[in-house]
Amino acid sequence: MQLLYGIIFAMLVLCVGLVFKILPTSPFLAYLGVSEFSEYLPYINYFVPIDAFIVISEGWLVAVTAWIILKFARKAVTTVTEITPLM
Repeated sequence: MQLLYGIIFAMLVLCVGLVFKILPTSPFLAYLGVSEFSEYLPYINYFVPIDAFIVISEGWLVAVTAWIILKFARKAVTTVTEITPLM
């Protein structure tokens, strides 16, 4: 059984790798290189950690999404269990 899980995991990793090879690079990289703002970006990032803001916001978004999904699932389960059959 563990061998089957390992094979499934390996196939999933290969599929994700292929998807990343197919997808294009970021379209914003061309705009950052041309802008005069790009030469000041490392200095601004030293005082205002934009990369940390992105990581924290991503974690918050995942947590809120999970909470909303669980809330919806709980409501669905209580609705289904309260249904009485018609006699």
